[in-house]
Amino acid sequence: MIPFRARHVPLIKPDVSDEWQQLALEAQEEGRGYTACLMGDPIGCAGVRVHANNSGEAWALFSPLIKKLPLSLFRAVSKGLNEIIAEEKLTKVWSIVDPKDEAACRFMTHLGFGVAKHLYEREIGGSR
Repeated sequence: MIPFRARHVPLIKPDVSDEWQQLALEAQEEGRGYTACLMGDPIGCAGVRVHANNSGEAWALFSPLIKKLPLSLFRAVSKGLNEIIAEEKLTKVWSIVDPKDEAACRFMTHLGFGVAKHLYEREIGGSR
């Protein structure tokens, strides 16, 4: 595990969107995170974007290679998340996960996250 840097994102997922790259830059500046490496190559990153009210937004991005290391991945993410929560004195952490991604939903449940009652979303300039 090494400290997260936005430059790790395209190494983990070369086809990452410009929006994700911008979010990575913001996460680097406004939060804490870690990058997991396999034989020196970044294969996943995760962290918490810290907000002023003792809360934070958890985020993660993983290469398909990470599926070969599911238990060690869980342990590393869990340890890093708990360290960030304690050091930043966070009282609430949330994350937005695609509900159709069953593996991601199971992963978040194992990390201790529960489903919130409601989440409404509005895309500006979108087709909704």
